[in-house]
Amino acid sequence: MSWLVGRKEQEGAIESLLGAVVVFAWLLLVPAGDGGVNAPLKTWFKAGSYATQEACEYEKKIHLAGAHNMVVNPGESARHEQKAIVITESSLCISDDDRRLQ
Repeated sequence: MSWLVGRKEQEGAIESLLGAVVVFAWLLLVPAGDGGVNAPLKTWFKAGSYATQEACEYEKKIHLAGAHNMVVNPGESARHEQKAIVITESSLCISDDDRRLQ
């Protein structure tokens, strides 16, 4: 019978630990809509979710490098590609508990 008490105590300790664990994610946000960078962050497009800020910033660099490596075509395409670069440069990595998302 003593093994049952020990097991219940262990389960209680595990539940306490799990309840104390706070998991934060880092979000890669990209301006969306007409408001652009001046729009509230809660309206920005969520491009990804990452376990660490470093992983989010790395992904942002990859997106930015891709935007800069676009082949620029004359006319309308060039304007769209330039806008993609500006939007990508404006993207942010923020914690999912950031108050600006509320």
